[in-house]
Amino acid sequence: MASDSELSDVDVTFIDGEVKTYRISASHRIGGHLAQTAGATGVLSLFNDNTSYAIPLNQVREWVIRPVDG
Repeated sequence: MASDSELSDVDVTFIDGEVKTYRISASHRIGGHLAQTAGATGVLSLFNDNTSYAIPLNQVREWVIRPVDG
């Protein structure tokens, strides 16, 4: 398992108003890369030690990444 400094929570607000939080195995500093990749592919791709998530951008109103408080 990644240390707390390597974990981030990504809060995704979907177009219907639902909010889901995904914990990923990466520093919050990866946000720029996620935004660039999502813009190029149309998919917000999130990963942790056990699970991968692929969220179509046409279903997302906004998303925020923040470090996990240790």
